[in-house]
Amino acid sequence: MSWMKVTREAAERRNMKTNRLSFHILGVTIVFLNAAVVVRSQTFCNRAASLEWHLQPQAAHVRWTLLENICNNTVQCWGDPESTETQPFDVWPIYNLPQICPVELQFGDNLFMSADDTLDLYGIKIINVSREDFDSCSTAPQAQDQFLFNDDNINGTRQVKQKWLPPGLHYFLASHKGNSQLCKLGLRLNVSVKEQQCQSNPLVRFCSGNGVCRTSFLENSEYQCQCHLHYSGKFCQRFDACLENPCENNGVCMSNGTTDHSFATYRCLCPPYFTGVNCSDVIGRENCDRVCRNGTCLQVSPSSYKCMCNTEHPGLPCGTPCDPNPCKNAGECEESDENANGYICACQKGSTGLHCETPVPNNCLSHGCQREHACSLKENISPECVASAGQCEDGTSGPQCTQGSPCSPSPCLNNGSCFQQEDDFICRVQ
Repeated sequence: MSWMKVTREAAERRNMKTNRLSFHILGVTIVFLNAAVVVRSQTFCNRAASLEWHLQPQAAHVRWTLLENICNNTVQCWGDPESTETQPFDVWPIYNLPQICPVELQFGDNLFMSADDTLDLYGIKIINVSREDFDSCSTAPQAQDQFLFNDDNINGTRQVKQKWLPPGLHYFLASHKGNSQLCKLGLRLNVSVKEQQCQSNPLVRFCSGNGVCRTSFLENSEYQCQCHLHYSGKFCQRFDACLENPCENNGVCMSNGTTDHSFATYRCLCPPYFTGVNCSDVIGRENCDRVCRNGTCLQVSPSSYKCMCNTEHPGLPCGTPCDPNPCKNAGECEESDENANGYICACQKGSTGLHCETPVPNNCLSHGCQREHACSLKENISPECVASAGQCEDGTSGPQCTQGSPCSPSPCLNNGSCFQQEDDFICRVQ
């Protein structure tokens, strides 16, 4: 009996030590978790602008810890959508959600997981969950087949089986005895696995050798071909020299469909007055002077010229008709097809002429010209408004269109018609 009593007391002492150790570990873990909240708030996940498909499978490693790689909001985890050309799809989080930096894999890559020493000692399980459980950190009783590792707790470095990594989005979270606190602090992971759609069959080159198989981190899609210049199609299998129109000056590009660069792969149908392979030359010096507004015409053949624009206005027509402004005296230039120059000048008060270059005397401005008729200057006399009978309206007459007509209003009675005869009138009855 004495021996059994000693054995029982020794066992109780060992249990007490074990309980104290477990309590100590749990206490350290709680302090550690609380302290980690401050550290992780400064994490910004590193993201490549675009990812190119690699021919051989690669390995990625995720370390479950609260000391690093915990992001807390959309910008930290996914980057700033406004600074990228591709906008995130609806499947991506658009709200604050602490989590391990998301991982992107191409289909066939290997994923390894481990936990830091404290969590490894504490004991955590990695569970495959739905998007809803990922968002809410739900750790409701899970089926045994939802645990990533058969022996439940993650110990050391473990490889995730490929059955957990088919193409698509996958969600994992860490749990200790069904408690969701670890997940809420950030121990949850979003993994995106993408396929490539860059080959018509496995025996041909990616993108037909005419592009790059690539994806963007924010794109919820497969790796796709980004074609080189002049190539198009899902697999960059089509060549079109006119895809980015090489013809200048509104020339029309006609492709012959060949990829043999030893022959001309396209030709340009040039508009009137233009010639050359790309319609870049001008036929005739007169035409060149007309279109080369801010440049110099150089003769390149007996009948054609090339306009060399200055640095401020590259490319024909070396600026627009209104750039630089041809209007003088603060006149406003407006592009117009009404004249050969391609513009008209709206002159300020005090100037006139095609380019507002002619000043208008003050005495003409103050003259009582009616209905905006032209103001005419005669030698050494005051200006007068020139108004022919056809210019005056409403039956008025005179140099300033101010004199009334004897038939306006009609003096004739009984529906008689009034006819003006010089300064008098006659009435006629039908």
